[in-house]
Amino acid sequence: MNTGRAQVDPSHEPLILDSSSLLSNNASSGNGNINEDEDDDGADIAGPTVEAHVDLSKVPLCKVYPDDIAAKLAQPDFPCLIQKFIYDQEHLNSTSDIMSVSSTAHPMFYGKITVYPSAIATIQVPSNISRTGGMCCERICAVTSWRKGASHYDTVFVNADSAVEGIHYLCALVNWFSCKDNSPDKSTGMWIVEPYARGGDAENPSSDIIHLNTILRAAHLLPVFGSEHVSRTLSFTDTLDTFSSYYINKYVDHHAFKITF
Repeated sequence: MNTGRAQVDPSHEPLILDSSSLLSNNASSGNGNINEDEDDDGADIAGPTVEAHVDLSKVPLCKVYPDDIAAKLAQPDFPCLIQKFIYDQEHLNSTSDIMSVSSTAHPMFYGKITVYPSAIATIQVPSNISRTGGMCCERICAVTSWRKGASHYDTVFVNADSAVEGIHYLCALVNWFSCKDNSPDKSTGMWIVEPYARGGDAENPSSDIIHLNTILRAAHLLPVFGSEHVSRTLSFTDTLDTFSSYYINKYVDHHAFKITF
């Protein structure tokens, strides 16, 4: 696995950072698509039973500097998010409020980041057709072109209580969703979520960089359509940018039903 070396403030130890923050540029096949031999979404696998495990794809896209990623994703605070992420990883056992820490305390990051187009989540789905241990895998994507077609950007479930230690950081840039109400929708039994914005500014959704090991699996969101007309020309790739709220589909498989609160 290739890594990007980070040069940090002299008061910190040297760090190595890997990223699945998925800058969509040239894909691993060289033509903007995931390689055919890596398109293994939903495959059953043999092996022992584990709750969930996530690995990066085999082939990285490229190595780039944080400022280049910030420009490509129109995410100007990306370099600051990298610094905050490194600080969080270095202070996993801290009892102080991380949000109250001044940005001047965050380590400086000067290195390149190795970008990957996708990750593989291995999950237990005993009610589905699967092999020894009831395990299967699914691909979590963030690419401009999938199967030589439209873009493919997935949503995921994140374990917010996971503590991951180390100096090799596999990470992902995410935009958060939060529950709209304190209970599931009475008609469907599904929770409704909406993009979370700190400070209530809906035009600026909250973003963070998280450790790859906190990702459980892909999440399936269904738009809350409402009573307004939906254009026939709307592409599924624009769904997350078009609607204001979504159902968490817990009925997609056994594992999703089990972990959806």
